[in-house]
Amino acid sequence: DVIFAGEVSGHFYFVEDYFKIDDGLFSAGKMLEIFTGQQGHFSSLFKDIPVRVRTPEIKLPVADEEKFDIVEKIKKNFEGKFPLILIDGVRFSITKTGWGLIRASNTSPYLTARMEGVSEEEVLKVKNILADELEKSRCLRGSWAGSRLFFYFNGSIL
Repeated sequence: DVIFAGEVSGHFYFVEDYFKIDDGLFSAGKMLEIFTGQQGHFSSLFKDIPVRVRTPEIKLPVADEEKFDIVEKIKKNFEGKFPLILIDGVRFSITKTGWGLIRASNTSPYLTARMEGVSEEEVLKVKNILADELEKSRCLRGSWAGSRLFFYFNGSIL
């Protein structure tokens, strides 16, 4: 039933007359079509979209042969604690607005983590839950052992 979707990478998907389209030129044309039917500035199209806080993609180097086992271990430890979505990794929700994702890269020896929420505090809480799980599961070894996940928001380290 989804008619439009987008990725952080800027990739947009449309369903137009049954066909599923993910073409850049089509996306640009569709935005122009939508804008021509509006009055006011282009930015007014986005005024009702809630502002969210999210991390950049965090890449954690791990051995290629261990990455899928690590994600599976995290899945088992989070089952029953958090609502989970298990499509391409483990997405866990700590509230209706705050979530984290950990997934194994299909092409490189690393795990990818992302977090999102309505505030920096909520994202920090999600980040700490995931960092604690990685440490508890002894998933972080070598140069990552004993370290925490850190990332920046507007110049601040979380």
